[in-house]
Amino acid sequence: MSIQEAQSSTRKDTVRFLHVANCRDDVNLDSNSLCLYRGLSHIVYDESCPSLYLNLDCLDNLEFCVFQGYYDMLPTFISGGNKMLKSLALEVSDEVDVSGLSGLTNLEYLFIGIRNDRQSKELCQIEYDSLVYFYLRYENITDFSVLNRFLRRNPYIKSFGLDAGRAVDIRQLELGHKVVERLDINIGLFNTDNIRVLESMTSLKVLDIVISDIHGYDSLPFEKLRHLEVLNIYIENTNLSDEKIIGFKGKLNEIFKGHTRIALYH
Repeated sequence: MSIQEAQSSTRKDTVRFLHVANCRDDVNLDSNSLCLYRGLSHIVYDESCPSLYLNLDCLDNLEFCVFQGYYDMLPTFISGGNKMLKSLALEVSDEVDVSGLSGLTNLEYLFIGIRNDRQSKELCQIEYDSLVYFYLRYENITDFSVLNRFLRRNPYIKSFGLDAGRAVDIRQLELGHKVVERLDINIGLFNTDNIRVLESMTSLKVLDIVISDIHGYDSLPFEKLRHLEVLNIYIENTNLSDEKIIGFKGKLNEIFKGHTRIALYH
């Protein structure tokens, strides 16, 4: 339900899902008005309503929060601790201390965008008892040891994604011993080393992968990835010929036929 629709509702306490976007001046979202939505469990929000971001404390039943855009502080309902929230998507500016996320004791799904090494070190100190989905957006990440510490502290992550703004060498990530079932990452190129890492992830079922080229694919041991159930490949290079793309897909279909569902995006 949009915020405009919600405000016209006579039973605001029955609203469960709220999408706040494109707010106008007539939208009143101070703390008193927000408390009327005491049954709210899901909220998707953009930065057009700045007052909402700071006035969520009275919503005790929030389980799902998506904040679109970059924010220069954590809302107090997060930094003060929250035992209800299960899913959070949030990107923050350079100044934010992300250690405040440690108070989300029942968090299961976390999408977090950070900007610097200090924040990554704050993040790596956090342990969650129930985190199963973790996606990190950190462009130009250089110190993968910090990220690996977070992965060690949170051993139950089944879905892991990394957006570094560029291709990364997955050999730098400690993923082989994990229970990760889904991986979303840009590896640049398929090569023998990358395939060896992916092969070691024996629990892996779904691979969403970005590559820049398909050079040398004929000689690569893709059969080592037959444990995958789904393989989604996104090719960034738009200069590849149709013939080369068709040949690559044919090779994959031949190897994975009857084993893996394949989608190729170019």
